[in-house]
Amino acid sequence: LLTAKLVDPDRQTTVYSGSAQAKTDGDVLAGIDALAKRIRHGLGESLANIEDRRLTLDKATTSSLAALKNYSNARRVPQDVGTQLLKQALELDPDFALAHAEMGMKCYISGNRVQGETHFQKALSLLDRLTAREQLWIRAVVEDWRGNRDEGIRNYRAYLAEYPDDSTAWFRLGYACMMSGQREEAIAAFKRMLEIDKGSADALVNIATCYLGLKKNDEALAHYQKAFALNPNLETGLFINNEYGFLLVKMGKVEEAEAAFQKMAGLTDKWKKTKGLRSLGLFRMYQGRYAAALESLEEAAGINEANNAWLSEFRDRLYLAIAYRRKGREAAFEKELAAMERIRSAQRLEPLFLCKLGTLYARSGRPREAGRILEGTKALVGELLAASGVGRSSQGDQAAFQRLKGEIEVARGRFEEALGSFKMAANLSGLLVEDSLALAYRKSGDIDKAIESYLVFIEKDVLSYEAQDVWCLAPYELGVLYEKKGDAAEAAKWYGRFLELWKDADPDIAE
Repeated sequence: LLTAKLVDPDRQTTVYSGSAQAKTDGDVLAGIDALAKRIRHGLGESLANIEDRRLTLDKATTSSLAALKNYSNARRVPQDVGTQLLKQALELDPDFALAHAEMGMKCYISGNRVQGETHFQKALSLLDRLTAREQLWIRAVVEDWRGNRDEGIRNYRAYLAEYPDDSTAWFRLGYACMMSGQREEAIAAFKRMLEIDKGSADALVNIATCYLGLKKNDEALAHYQKAFALNPNLETGLFINNEYGFLLVKMGKVEEAEAAFQKMAGLTDKWKKTKGLRSLGLFRMYQGRYAAALESLEEAAGINEANNAWLSEFRDRLYLAIAYRRKGREAAFEKELAAMERIRSAQRLEPLFLCKLGTLYARSGRPREAGRILEGTKALVGELLAASGVGRSSQGDQAAFQRLKGEIEVARGRFEEALGSFKMAANLSGLLVEDSLALAYRKSGDIDKAIESYLVFIEKDVLSYEAQDVWCLAPYELGVLYEKKGDAAEAAKWYGRFLELWKDADPDIAE
């Protein structure tokens, strides 16, 4: 027996009630349809208008109650469990548009854009049978995850203008704003979500991430701790553990940070373990302990290679190459380059990852090889199906191309052209280029501009990213530059800062 009762929220009196019968589970959605029609007519809507504006529930959502249940549950559980529930929902109803959109998003998150795009295309092909609400939602999700963040944000705002009490939509708007660098707007969206769903630990974590980007470390730490109190498992979340641990590093809580990374690296879950090992490796590189870092990174790369997680393996090998080069181990550096080339030739990688590989070539004095990577990058700008990280955007693709172009110009000694490319990259997406600018100015002999760029770069948040290695060396480079200017006091200050950071560093590092 299906019953419905409409209540006046001010007087708490029943305005209308009705019921309908469903003989079996399979008849439940049809029964709800009948009940909805009866209520609309009972409230005074004409039968003609009802028929004109009526979509049957099985077409607008799904014909299967079990599929609907799996879809609903999939949005409230961890990624791996949610993916399985969505698979089951789509087996029950292959034309369940909302489930296809949700599955597409999960595929994009896990780096499988090819499969994700298949689900997005299916969802879009079913739009004409959906209500206006579901059409708005699917368009917003698709644009957002394809990397058209601005369009996704516009669609989420249009959706929320009509349905302002949808907590999931506030979360997605907040996430899209966060990924596009609009942190204040993201915080406002996540806080609006928390007004509706006070128990959302995920919203608290993302507020923490935004405060981290705004360099409000105390506020970030407080929100992480609130989130972990609600859901302790988040402390070892795939992306959260690294972010939280390096916040502790920035706040001088070094022992706590190492303990957080060790906790993640000690898990049996292979995906979390490899992320923990990578974080541990980067933490040791930050301290100048490259020999210890190599052990963690090699283990992570080996596990990812064995499990065919080639995007993660590529990232691990980037860090390995950086570490081997810092240690002066050229043969090992070449081996990692070859391993990345193997992955690149077998898979389509997004321009940002190719830019990182090309930069390794350019900075090791091999502009021809870097130019070959640039040509491959050009072909993949805007290519939806290239394997990508979660933060990819269409403008980011163009910025990565321009940055690599600039690195090649530096390697060729064409500094004016290089500076133009770097500035274009920064204007396109706010991509970090200060380390590239500093390198260009230093190699061109413009000491004052090089110092200015390093001073800006050293204030950037690059820990746990590829630029971390150069960031750690920035105080040393500043010491050298001030010494060339004849400013001994300033040179000594920066050399001292460098030695303090790397007081436990390997003794065989040239600097």
